[in-house]
Amino acid sequence: MRASLASATSLLALLLLEGRSAQSATITAVTTLSFGDVLVDPSAPVPKTASSKATISGTNANGSTVTFAAATGVFGPAAPSTILPNSSTYTTTYAYTFTPVTTGSVSDKLVFSDTYKTAKGSATSTRAVTLVGTGVAPIATIVPTSSSFGYALVGQSSSAQSIAVENVGNGYLASKSTTTAGVVLNNLNGSISGGDSVFVGTAATFSLADSHNTTGAATSATYNYTFKPTATGAASTTVVTSFSNGAASTNSATTLATTFTGTGVAPIQSVSSFPSGFVQRVGTSATSGVTVSNVGNGNLASAVVSNGVTLNNLNASITGTLGAGFTPAAGTPSSISLGDSHGGGSSSIALGYTFAPTARGTSSLTADIAFSNGSSDGRNLSQSVQATVTGTGVAPVYTSSIRGASATNTPTAVANGATGTASSTIAFGSLGRNASQTIYLALENTTTDQNGGNASLTNLTLDKFSIAGTNASSFSVSSLTNGTVITQGGALLVPITVVSGSTLGMLNSSLTIFTDQSVALGGAGDTFTYALTATVVPEPTSLAVIGVGLAGLASMRRRKRS
Repeated sequence: MRASLASATSLLALLLLEGRSAQSATITAVTTLSFGDVLVDPSAPVPKTASSKATISGTNANGSTVTFAAATGVFGPAAPSTILPNSSTYTTTYAYTFTPVTTGSVSDKLVFSDTYKTAKGSATSTRAVTLVGTGVAPIATIVPTSSSFGYALVGQSSSAQSIAVENVGNGYLASKSTTTAGVVLNNLNGSISGGDSVFVGTAATFSLADSHNTTGAATSATYNYTFKPTATGAASTTVVTSFSNGAASTNSATTLATTFTGTGVAPIQSVSSFPSGFVQRVGTSATSGVTVSNVGNGNLASAVVSNGVTLNNLNASITGTLGAGFTPAAGTPSSISLGDSHGGGSSSIALGYTFAPTARGTSSLTADIAFSNGSSDGRNLSQSVQATVTGTGVAPVYTSSIRGASATNTPTAVANGATGTASSTIAFGSLGRNASQTIYLALENTTTDQNGGNASLTNLTLDKFSIAGTNASSFSVSSLTNGTVITQGGALLVPITVVSGSTLGMLNSSLTIFTDQSVALGGAGDTFTYALTATVVPEPTSLAVIGVGLAGLASMRRRKRS
């Protein structure tokens, strides 16, 4: 079958010998012989019957030698010499072939000769014949040979780009369609690769006619590819189209390539660290937190929106495990969608948390940031980040005791500067009229909290004091100035004095000391109230006189009875 493809043969009308005499002949033949359009395939000549043929006739008593011309190049084969027999009429034919190896028109000139005898010896007559033919073939082209997808979001497919394969040749001008093993050789035949895991297409085979076919068969085919990057950065691939024929001019096998390029872009999360820890005075507050930033470049790509979420942005939900004293700061969101520096919007946000301890001790906060995309490795995957911070509440500790006593004597604290009922007693005992007595009250700041070198966190301020009650004027406090500060581990000895009058009986009052315990330094914090008591009794000499008088009265009563 293949031997019938690539050439054509024509039976050449060669010679006509006309008998001028018994010793002569005349050669006649066509001047041009055309093979028409023949499919280029140097390995397979195709015989083709000519429309005219050479004729030798006449009397050839002395014999005549006719030489067939030798064809060259794509025309063939070489022709043998033929000696005509001695007969009055003789006709002969000889076949020539056309086997094109390139596309386009080709010609060759043949010269036929007849040598015969004459009265003077011999003579030769000649005739020229031109052989012409045109090689035709499918010709392969692809568009484009290179193309860029530009920016594409990692993990998302870009819009499609195509490769167009077309047969721009003229193989169908050949006299007939030739098929080998089911393949139409007039067509452009081949296959295209399917790309790779990043530049994604489907491998395919094709057999394309050309514009000269009359069957309506397709002359081109289009194959689509998408770019789906798996990481940020530049990427490229080469899609190879392999043709079993269709190389320009030679119709041999060839390959053509298309280079695809693209750049993967993505949001990328960055979460700053919390401060090493909060150390905060009880009753005060401070706000800090983490900053979440989109340091990627996903907004360079065309917007991709799914279920109302812009996937070019960095998206996350935020939850937290809040220990005692921690609350989200005003404006801290429960979800975020951050563009990047290429998107024109804010690319970062602060997640703030307030620590306001109400008691001494340690607490902690864990912020859970669940990113649905934008992993830090640039692969645009989901990722969870936990940010943890510890908060420590510190405070001064007010402690009091009466000098010389073995136990402390600290009243119950009353918050916010309010005055409460006395819950400890400073008892002066008994004293005579118009006498005085002093008790020393030791005030201490006994906190052991670590203040990190910031004394204001643990200093104790004695803002003021007050004495109230029925006998308030009988009691006084000295060495206690409003605003006195007792540092951590420090103490202050406060004299408290009672002065009796001439009236016998109980003296009652209360002493309240106002501090900044449980609040900011110098604020109105806890108060501590003591009951002040004393009993005014007669002096010892007065008691002796009364005793003598009573004894005399008793003696007088005994004498009267006797």
